Amino acid sequence: MGATRAKVQEAMYFLQRMEDEQADRDACKYNLSAYLSAARSVTFFMQKEFARAPDFEEWYATEQEAIRRDPVMPFYLEARNRTLHQEYVPTRTRIRVDVNDSVGVSDSVGVVVRRGDGTLERWDAGEQRPERPAEPTPSEINVEWKWYFQNPPSGAKERDVMALCAAYVSALGALVDRCEAKFAV
Repeated sequence: MGATRAKVQEAMYFLQRMEDEQADRDACKYNLSAYLSAARSVTFFMQKEFARAPDFEEWYATEQEAIRRDPVMPFYLEARNRTLHQEYVPTRTRIRVDVNDSVGVSDSVGVVVRRGDGTLERWDAGEQRPERPAEPTPSEINVEWKWYFQNPPSGAKERDVMALCAAYVSALGALVDRCEAKFAV
């Protein structure tokens, strides 16, 4: 595996860490920072690794132009620069908690018959047909964390950080695939 491909794997590693540790704000923030740094380094590694390949510079210039036109890719350059030199990239989170629980309910019907002589006869339908109440099931609690960039790239307002980062690392992987195919490693 070349150094460029290894850098893509590193970015994927930090993306997986973010996904695994979404409930830990600090861990998610630190892993996002590491992800941004690793992902941004992919093209630097590529330029170094393939610099001596014939026609690499021309090919890469065309790829860079496509990257500049992409609506999302420049966002990551700015995000990486911001997190490396100024501050963590601002994010917000949406936490959804679903609680599924069961409650035992039984019904009963009571009848009171008043006889002509004034006596009352009580009859409880529940006593006639005793039913065993259903066993309660344990409560099930599901928590879903979704992280969002405070200022997401245009056209990505509804996509969460994990989805955007997965799309970005996938685009970087495709770039590396094209490079390795053209300049056989």
